[in-house]
Amino acid sequence: MSRTIDVRLTLAGRELAFRVETEPELFSPRYPDPGSLAMLGQLDLAHLDGPVLDLGCGYGLVGLAVAQLIDPALVTLTDVDPLALATARRNAAALGLEGLRVLESDAFQGLEGAEGFACILSNPPYHADFAVPKRFIAGAWRHLRPGGHLYMVTKRRTWYARRLEAVFGGFSLRLVDDYTVFVTEKRVRDPARRRPAAGRRG
Repeated sequence: MSRTIDVRLTLAGRELAFRVETEPELFSPRYPDPGSLAMLGQLDLAHLDGPVLDLGCGYGLVGLAVAQLIDPALVTLTDVDPLALATARRNAAALGLEGLRVLESDAFQGLEGAEGFACILSNPPYHADFAVPKRFIAGAWRHLRPGGHLYMVTKRRTWYARRLEAVFGGFSLRLVDDYTVFVTEKRVRDPARRRPAAGRRG
């Protein structure tokens, strides 16, 4: 049986309050996921200056929040679960977010040719193996435009740090309660230059 939950958060200095519908089978059906809220709380408005992707959207919390701050037509939500997609579409319609896209996609398989995102946001499943976040990180590099940013929230820091370093060449991290929010930028590398030693970018 579906239920509604109230969402309150501060996003890029703006207070948002809205209601969404959830389903028992979906992630965090009783209350807004604290990890997703932690990630949204770290968003830099300057990073939302183009198309934005909510990767693995569930019922749509992250993408719906962002779409209330920028042009909804710039926001795409994806998931592999038909129930999540149907619920996200209902929530977008209820909030009047015309132009927002909700697409079925297994990682980036349904987004081929959609390179050029300014920002990708993801709260990947971290209670299983690392196969899904590995695909998310590799795909994010391919689908971000140069200078675009990936935000990823997790409770498992070490593997993500190593993977983001390997793919993006660095990252910054912000600790919010029990969560780590990673932020990294797609910087075009000069193949003539030697890659710097591993470490975090500030």
